[in-house]
Amino acid sequence: MRFSILFLIPIFVSSQANLESLGFNYSALVRDTAGRVQPSKQVKLRFTLLVGQIGTSETSPWIETQNVTTDAFGFVNVTIGNGTKQSGSQAASFADVDFTVTNYWILIEVFNNFTNSYDPLAKQAFQAVPYAKVAGTVSGNSGLLSGAIVAFGGDSAHIPKGWLLCDGRELDATDSRYINLFKAIGYNWGTSDNATKFNIPDTRGLFLRGVNNGSGNDPDVADRTNNKGGNTGDKVGSYQVDEIKTHTHDFSAVRYRGGNGNISESGTGSYLNLGGTTTSSGGNETRPKNVYVNYIIKL
Repeated sequence: MRFSILFLIPIFVSSQANLESLGFNYSALVRDTAGRVQPSKQVKLRFTLLVGQIGTSETSPWIETQNVTTDAFGFVNVTIGNGTKQSGSQAASFADVDFTVTNYWILIEVFNNFTNSYDPLAKQAFQAVPYAKVAGTVSGNSGLLSGAIVAFGGDSAHIPKGWLLCDGRELDATDSRYINLFKAIGYNWGTSDNATKFNIPDTRGLFLRGVNNGSGNDPDVADRTNNKGGNTGDKVGSYQVDEIKTHTHDFSAVRYRGGNGNISESGTGSYLNLGGTTTSSGGNETRPKNVYVNYIIKL
């Protein structure tokens, strides 16, 4: 007996994300090739998150399958995110998919029992619904653009989702998790010989300074160097070593008179030239009073 291919007609995606599972609901009506509704039928579906409209399964952060049975009216109701992971190396679980870093599309496929392969069913852009799953997180509600750097009062083990510690690490510009960040900062903070790699800022132990932008507030702007191959001069990402401004100290000298060993402020005789360096004092660097924070950057 040959089975007909089952076609699904998407009906709706629920208006609320399933926050308990960090998934979201999807419903569809199942019909056979003749258009007849199929109640109580087993269906195998595959859901692939795509990075934009032209995304592919190779760059997908999450691919899952679900085996479901239609209800008495021919509907299937599933929670995307609760299926069996098939691929997507960028997310260990569906909860790890960061919907704040790019605009995702979803490809829905149905298994064809006759060809023993999946047939494309629908491909559509996500609207607001899936993004409700991040509404309660820092990254979802920060309102900050990709590339924003903020001071974080927690330790590096508690960096919120959607952010990275500014530790100078190298990232892949083609990775869906970092596309928006790369578009924002580019190679400002460095790159390797591979053009698809870029560095994020390394702010560890450093103070931040606003770009001079021709204002004259940084008199040594022309001497600013690059850090890990990033920008130099009057540009974001350039680096500057510590320095103490040139200055002088007044001091008094005395002169030596005669051979009796007496020191005098006047008279005639030979002069004693005083010189040399003062006794070393102070610490290892010039700095204001400060407290430690972790600088983090928005994906």
